[in-house]
Amino acid sequence: AVSRSQIDDALFSIPSFQKNGQFSPEIFKRYLMSQGMSVSAFISNFAQNLEVAQWQDGVTNTAFITKEQLVNQVALLQQKRTIVYTTLQAPTKQQLNKISISAKAIGDYYDQHKKSFITPETVKVSYVEVTLQDIVNNTHPTNDELKTYYRKNLSRYSSNEKWQVNIYTVNSSDSTFSHEELLQQAEKLSADLTKKQASTIKQTAAIKLAKENVWLDAANINVDMRSFFARAKEKGGATTPMPMENGYVVYQVIDYKPAHQTSFEKAKPKVRKAFIQEKAAAEYNAIAEKMTNIAYEQPGSLNLVAKAAGVKIQKTGYFGKNGAAEGMANNEQFFDAAFSDDVLIGKNNSDLIRLDGDKMLVLRVLDHKPSEQEQLESVYGDIKELLQKEQASKQVANKAMKLKTALAKSNYLTVEKQFSVKFLKKENIGRFSKLSSDGVLQQAFALSSLQSGIVALEDGGAVVIQVLSIMPGNSDDLSSKEIAMYQHMLDSEWSTAIMMVMGNEIVSAAKVKRNNQVLSSI
Repeated sequence: AVSRSQIDDALFSIPSFQKNGQFSPEIFKRYLMSQGMSVSAFISNFAQNLEVAQWQDGVTNTAFITKEQLVNQVALLQQKRTIVYTTLQAPTKQQLNKISISAKAIGDYYDQHKKSFITPETVKVSYVEVTLQDIVNNTHPTNDELKTYYRKNLSRYSSNEKWQVNIYTVNSSDSTFSHEELLQQAEKLSADLTKKQASTIKQTAAIKLAKENVWLDAANINVDMRSFFARAKEKGGATTPMPMENGYVVYQVIDYKPAHQTSFEKAKPKVRKAFIQEKAAAEYNAIAEKMTNIAYEQPGSLNLVAKAAGVKIQKTGYFGKNGAAEGMANNEQFFDAAFSDDVLIGKNNSDLIRLDGDKMLVLRVLDHKPSEQEQLESVYGDIKELLQKEQASKQVANKAMKLKTALAKSNYLTVEKQFSVKFLKKENIGRFSKLSSDGVLQQAFALSSLQSGIVALEDGGAVVIQVLSIMPGNSDDLSSKEIAMYQHMLDSEWSTAIMMVMGNEIVSAAKVKRNNQVLSSI
């Protein structure tokens, strides 16, 4: 169970509900409104989630393994093995060509796998693309245009009056002081601050230094506060006491910056950048509207769309429904639009497509190649090569099996002479040692002592391996730091296992049917 105070503490600590490090009721209310949820419904659901988390933490944070389990696990994890293995290389291109495959075998394979030899449906597309950056690069304002823009936006290139202040509060939440006493203390504080350094002001039960070195902008304070600051000296002065809840606040002015207007010449780089951005954005949106209208009104051609955009029509190569590996056809929105019914079957221009917020385009299909069955003649060579590789793999697998069988009966040195192979010996390898492949290392730690195994390689080769000896790990050889690391790791794995078992038990006990086929596809 969770108490209301626990719920409040957890809720108030959620960063997305905070402003300036503090919980914001306004942000919280906006969130509830956006979700169409009442406060009571949110709290109920939130409390339930906390209860589930509490239960999970209770299980995971208290799971542990015994010393005996730790010793056994370390013996396995730190285990060392001595192995021998030999690699049977995949056949070379020349060796493959020597393998004879009959025309009948190739024809039979083709007949049995016709669905594997169907060319994919592809299209070739033309498109008109406009980027915001291109418009920005082609925007060259005159000096008069920049001056006019500067005059219209003077506020952007000026700064307001600013005061750097220390903020003192004089209040009494427990009614220790009367209103008159608080006012007297606040007035004395104001007078002392005007005369002395802030460090000499003694804080009491009522007088607190709430914030230091805060800059206040004239645009962000009300008229009354401006008048208070106006009566304070520019530096070192203090305002008269200002009323607040349960008391007063006094501002000590420690620095001052007057209002400042940046000249056109100094502001010109910023003016130019802002002017270009605004003008380019406006032109970009105007072109978007033109492209949208023309593409719809003239659906059979991109010529007028390109003319309105002031760019040339571009083209892609052929690509399928999953797009291309690179270029414009690598974008999902692009190839989805190309294969849409309206564009592909209707032979119309696409709607305006916006990419990444600063690119837009309209496309149409130039050419369409439907999927079709490939003829045997066109795939004859591919099938022959495939069957040669299969035959070669069988030969490698047969030799690997003979070596494995021989190792079960004889010493590996005897097998070397019998089959004219060379075994490589690796002594005291660990679970993180580097061998010819990860598969070989996994097999090395999956076999028992004097047991042999085969690892098939991706290129068609194979590795035959035998474990000669196994030496368990010893926890006494580890430092206290290493033991602690293993303890933490195994505790964590054990807690995860417990959670899985408990979760499965809960699901099994619940009157809920699970469709594992659907779940696995999510």
